[in-house]
Amino acid sequence: MYINFDHQTLQNVRCHLLTTPCSIFVEILKKHPMVSKYAPAVSNIVCIDLLNASWEDIQNYCLISNAANGLQMYLKHLHQTLHTNIKDRFQPHLVYVENDFIIGSSRYSSDLTEFVLGGVEILPDSSVNKIDKSIFTEIERELFSNNELRFNNSLYRKFNNHFSGLIQSHKYVTNFMDAHVEVSNGFKLKFEVFCAKFNLSITFLSCQNEPQTQDFVLHKIYFKNKLPIVIVFQNPEGLEFMGWNKHFLLALHAIRPVDTRFLDRKATVNALLDKINAAGIESLNDRELGFLDSLSN
Repeated sequence: MYINFDHQTLQNVRCHLLTTPCSIFVEILKKHPMVSKYAPAVSNIVCIDLLNASWEDIQNYCLISNAANGLQMYLKHLHQTLHTNIKDRFQPHLVYVENDFIIGSSRYSSDLTEFVLGGVEILPDSSVNKIDKSIFTEIERELFSNNELRFNNSLYRKFNNHFSGLIQSHKYVTNFMDAHVEVSNGFKLKFEVFCAKFNLSITFLSCQNEPQTQDFVLHKIYFKNKLPIVIVFQNPEGLEFMGWNKHFLLALHAIRPVDTRFLDRKATVNALLDKINAAGIESLNDRELGFLDSLSN
């Protein structure tokens, strides 16, 4: 039996295979064909293996990685804590980062529901006193007129133009999610209606008990690379529940940990020389200076 994919799907698969073991991704793709569409949303995410990598290798990787360059102290703390008590089931084995931003963590034996991903702190601040929400009426009308829930280029232009001041001043941070919409009463769909309309499966993480979704209504949608990643629902009491798009979680779960043992020393040197050129040799920390010193020995 052969599965036919369109050109865009094949491009997404090719992109994802750069960071994913073929056997793992193909198996996931067979079970969940929609996952390939979410490859662009995880293409820049790096998975760091705290369990099997030495701290020295992780630190060397941080020297050359745009994804984790500013996270050395945090990763060192996690690595030391894990290896102090390797049997502690609450300590993460894998950490997912992008552009010096911690997305979350997991353990090798965990399934999707046991991911420890960020909560509201990873979402752009959409508090009432900082954001003019008038643009959302126009965005939601166009967004919900399609069968596919996708934040297209036209919507990004409208969103970025409207919030340009907040984005440029970093009051609306787009390190992870790059746009969102807060729906009005006319588009506050019931949980089951929303999932059926857009063929989505929602996973609620860090919940001791599965939420009672029958009375949930749609409240906000957060996007990354045009795709819906986090969906926030409200219950009748107005409490918010943060759900994750399961297709995104599956794509995240398939990312292969970076092999920190085999680093490109030339790339490391070039990265440090670029840093010296931009801010002077005094901008290097002791570890970076030590790395350069080791090359002359």
